[in-house]
Order: sequence, then structure tokens, then C-alpha cells
Amino acid sequence: MRHAAIWHMTGTAGVFGGAASAGRLLGLDAGTMARTLGLAGTQASGLRETFGTMTKAFHPARAAQSGVLAALLAQRGFTCTESIIEGVHGFVQAFAPATDDVRCITDGLGTQWQVLNNAPKPYASAILSHPLVDAMLALRNAPGFALERVTRIGGRVNPLTIRLESRPAPRSGLEGRLSFQHAMAAALVDGECTPRQFTDERVDDPAIASLRGRIAVDADPAVAQDQCEVTLTLSDGRALTTRVVAASGSLGNPMTDAQLDGKFRALAGTVLARTRVERLLDTLWHLEAVDDVTAIIKLCRLR
Repeated sequence: MRHAAIWHMTGTAGVFGGAASAGRLLGLDAGTMARTLGLAGTQASGLRETFGTMTKAFHPARAAQSGVLAALLAQRGFTCTESIIEGVHGFVQAFAPATDDVRCITDGLGTQWQVLNNAPKPYASAILSHPLVDAMLALRNAPGFALERVTRIGGRVNPLTIRLESRPAPRSGLEGRLSFQHAMAAALVDGECTPRQFTDERVDDPAIASLRGRIAVDADPAVAQDQCEVTLTLSDGRALTTRVVAASGSLGNPMTDAQLDGKFRALAGTVLARTRVERLLDTLWHLEAVDDVTAIIKLCRLR
């Protein structure tokens, strides 16, 4: 969509997902659901200018809250337009006026399930940096690699990577999450790309900051968003090159169950006891056997 660089997809479109889910759970009829979507759409908001702050994570939470509120209001008879998306002054005209045909929104509705096209993220950085992180981890293990010999990092990436995630000098850990340069440098130095790499301390680390300054990649429309080519130039003149065809976590290279388990343990283990983490993980893997969702909620409690 034309304005994607300005408004945030999750903050604006996310309200419809929240509203549809809440409306389904409440058993709303078609007319009430249409009003629910209207109430949700009029709350749609989220600007990319907030990226690099806590508000980035606030967007999906607010979208979910707005969706639930819309469903509850519609259930109680609150009125709203039933053409919030396609109307003359509706969502499409406000956010994507260049769109020629809105029928694509309902193509395959009820037969195609887009949730199957989602994939968990293996890394804590923004999604477009993931092929670059893969490249750094691969080059880190390449024969002849030595961190102190790296003089330049070049390569080719999708233009959107530079457009949305180029922050050569992030000022905080939050900004670092949206900097492909920081994700690359931290991965090459630390050998991982977890929340630990996106603290203020790691962003300010001299070794990582210095390495960020040696990164200069080119935009290439022929490179897909989950691909990249990266070359490390060493002080002795040698060049180490790798190409990522499908980033880890993408549909073409999904995370394994073992990787999912590892990520879950690493994140949940920061707030829950190890035994609780294991019980919760086992319960989630056997969700079809859970009769009452409160059992999961209880396992998520800190005490």
C-alpha cells in the first residue's frame, strides 16, 4: 500500500483482526459483526514515527483492545456504518486510495486461511533483518573468519530493508531492534540475536558500534525480502561471501519444533520458574487436550 512507510500495518489493520476474533467468540450475527468492524476501523491508528520507542509494542496491544471494545459495543446496540472498509470515506480511501480493487480482501474467505502463511520469528530484531542475521551467523563460522580482521561488510538486500530498517546509529535498545546494521553487528560479535542483543548497553558497546559503521549494503529489487547476499572483506584482502535464499523463520525455511521450544524456554524463563515453563510448554503442545483455557492462564501466572 502506498502509505506503508508512514502508517503502521499492525496498528491500523490489526483492529479488524481483533474485532473479528472478538465478534466470533461473542457469537455476533452478520449485521452486528459489520458494525463491529465499523467501530474497529474508526479506531484504527498507528504511525511509524513511533518506531524505536515503547509505542511500537503498544500498537498490537491497542489494536486488540480496540477490537474487543468494538465487539462489546456492537453487541450492546452501539451503531456504526456497515461499510467502513469500502465506503467513500472509509478505510481504503483513507489509507490506500490507490487501491484498484478491494475484492481481494474477501478472496478465498472461508476457504483460505491466512494464518497458515504466518511463521514464528527466530530473532528479536525486525523481520527484514533476519536474512542478514542468518548471513552473519553463517559467516561467523566460515573458515578463516576473524572478527578483528573485518574491515568492511557489503552486500545486496531488498530495497524495503533499507527503506524501513536502516538505522546506522541507533540510540537505544528499542531503536536497535529496528536497525538491520545493529542486528548484523550484534549477531557477528555475539553469535546470537536474542533480546540480550537489544539492550541499551549492547547498542552502546564500542565493538558493535564500530562494526555497524563498516556496513554498507546496496538495494537490489531482484533480492526478495527474505533473501540477501553478504560479503565480509578482511584486512588481508580476502572476501567471505554467503547468500541466504530463505531466511530462518520464513515460510521457505520455517523454525523447527526444537527451535520453537528453545525460544519459548529462553523467553518464558525470564519470568517463570523452570518447572512452570516446562509444564506450560507441554500444555501448549497438547492444546487439543485442554478442556478449560483457565488452566493455561494459571500456568502463566508469576505465582
